[in-house]
Amino acid sequence: MSDYIRKISLPSAENKETGVLPLNIVSMIINTPVSIHYHNFFEVELFISGRIINVVGGRKYQVKAPAIVLSNQHEYQEIQVLEPAEIIKMQFDPFYYPQLSGIGVTAPRLLEPFLDQKTLYRYNQPLSAEIFRDFFAIASLLLKEYDVAQPASRFALTSLFNYYLILIYRNYRSASADKNVSGNYNAGHYHVFFQILQYINSESNQEAVKIMDLSRHLGMSHTHLTAVFKQFTGKPLKTFLLEKKISIACSLLRESLQPVSSICHLCGFNDLSSFNRIFRKITGSSPRMYRAQCK
Repeated sequence: MSDYIRKISLPSAENKETGVLPLNIVSMIINTPVSIHYHNFFEVELFISGRIINVVGGRKYQVKAPAIVLSNQHEYQEIQVLEPAEIIKMQFDPFYYPQLSGIGVTAPRLLEPFLDQKTLYRYNQPLSAEIFRDFFAIASLLLKEYDVAQPASRFALTSLFNYYLILIYRNYRSASADKNVSGNYNAGHYHVFFQILQYINSESNQEAVKIMDLSRHLGMSHTHLTAVFKQFTGKPLKTFLLEKKISIACSLLRESLQPVSSICHLCGFNDLSSFNRIFRKITGSSPRMYRAQCK
């Protein structure tokens, strides 16, 4: 099992030149499968070489370099390796995006490719040789600035990262030109959506979060919260919370020796039959089969 996203908290760039930025950049090789998981951040992966199967929400998308793949905080994923893949990976917290952009959460346009429900852009976007060169050049500069502290590194990182997001947005708009992409997200709803994600991801007991907790914490009605969440994700908030519980269960099945019955209750399920049924629906296998496959 790879360590590739085993730790889902987001490290930050921190040195005397950058201060603290909610950004992580790394060059790596994916050569082992990655089991079902969620991110607590947005992620951009630039595929330089190799070939994988990107499984998102149970659907399979083959990714062959050169390509770019985007991930968000509300879709569960897994990776199957066909050929070892070299990538440059960037992770950032969208809620703190103003620290990276300077334009505030009222301007979500550059994050639209990570959220769009009308296209398949984020799951696997092949890149032409010319466009790949642009992406690779900026990604390489970002990696260099991130790894070695230099004068004005913070300004370099924020400027380069914004330009990288602009390249993604332009490529997304071009690839989606015939799919009637509106690009008109409500800024207020955008802020509410990320407040929901931030609350869920910040809770130490994510498996115990309920919609009524969110409603009370954010001071908003159950109806408004669920409507906003579905606008951005295409799925009910209740479904997302169930998938979160199953993702936690997957981690416990992989990394502990606790019996399935104990994991069932730890993840907030009242009975084993419901846990088994929902686990199979989301992962395609029973908890015991999943644990055996991870050994």
